[in-house]
Amino acid sequence: MEQKEIETVSAVQQQYYELTFITPMVMHGLNNRMEAEFRTSSLKGVLRYWWRTLQFDKNKNELLEEEEKLFGGASTKYMRKSPLQIHISKPLKGNAKINILPHKSGNSSSGIKENETVTVILQMLKNRPDFEMYNDYFAYFLHLAGMGQRARRGFGACQTAGITWDSIEDFTSSLKSVLEKLDAHDKFTWNSGKSCILVKKTNVTSAHPTLYAVYVGKGKDTFLEILKDIGTASHFGNPRGSLGTTRNKGNASPLWCTVRKIGSKYYPIITELRTNRKKDIGGSYEQDKKIFLEKLGVI
Repeated sequence: MEQKEIETVSAVQQQYYELTFITPMVMHGLNNRMEAEFRTSSLKGVLRYWWRTLQFDKNKNELLEEEEKLFGGASTKYMRKSPLQIHISKPLKGNAKINILPHKSGNSSSGIKENETVTVILQMLKNRPDFEMYNDYFAYFLHLAGMGQRARRGFGACQTAGITWDSIEDFTSSLKSVLEKLDAHDKFTWNSGKSCILVKKTNVTSAHPTLYAVYVGKGKDTFLEILKDIGTASHFGNPRGSLGTTRNKGNASPLWCTVRKIGSKYYPIITELRTNRKKDIGGSYEQDKKIFLEKLGVI
């Protein structure tokens, strides 16, 4: 749908977000590896994923059915189209050579450079009462995650002019406000002014990854310093592969790292997503996590 068409539809409600990428984003477009492209389908997938991380007490079937009501799908007996539409005001593409392993050299992919902007429009029919909920999950994503390849390791981090923070305490208060709107804040112990800003009060009982803790590492003057620190932490803090591995179809890391500008500095934001599997609790995982967090200045 073109921008003019979006603006003339009277039966819809919309929310605009002007996103600025503070770290490069690598996301394959129509030309695959030759050109990166911001894709709304990928953004909806990210929102889906982070919605799941706050669904603590649902079994597999309940989770899938509710997820498809909100985001669409055909896995359950009810084939659904998502009530939420995501548009952009104009295409965003790039073929800059981005080193996706900045602590090393020679690992370049086509990407979209930092400081590029894109206007995202969330849209749905006016008779839907849950539009605000989608926007709250979008705000949740804007605190803790990025997009595209290596998003778990700091790439594709974005911020919007509508959400800014002057201090770690300000960031913590902002995240708490979002989780209050999503009725999830009271599941956590909050530690304003500390490196571990929240931790879940009870053990994780779900089989899918859910929010367990959020850490803020040491701030640096440039985003590239943070990306290098994250790469170094991934290299030296994961000797046993307990923080994610590609060997033998290994699982993704439970530690999702992104970058946010807070005040005048860039900070690593590390979100721990846990399941009820034993490998996510205790033993080598806790040892490797400690090394990983220390490398990023979490004390």
